[in-house]
Amino acid sequence: ASVNSMSKMLTRDHKATDPQEKARVVEAGGFVRSNRMFGLMSVTRSIGDFEYKLGSITGTLIPTPDLFEEDISSDHQCLIMACDGLWDVVDNALAVETALDSLRSGRTSCETAKTLA
Repeated sequence: ASVNSMSKMLTRDHKATDPQEKARVVEAGGFVRSNRMFGLMSVTRSIGDFEYKLGSITGTLIPTPDLFEEDISSDHQCLIMACDGLWDVVDNALAVETALDSLRSGRTSCETAKTLA
């Protein structure tokens, strides 16, 4: 989200490098090697990735998100929802700057999303 051109992260990354996520995976019977769950996946929560869920120990790769609340007002300039495919290569500030530049130049939100992708 962006207010006054400043980025604000509204979620938490679910990565094998996060101590809480690593502990959750180990508690469920999995392991983390080379900062990856089972040495394969950097993410520890996913909506898709069914091929990994079918062969994994139940409860290691889960779809359950962390939930946060944010009051959205007219002060918010944009909200970017994306997966690790974007966030692994673009930090929050650059994503907001890119999105706002795109929107200010007259591009639609769909065109702006393609710019970020």
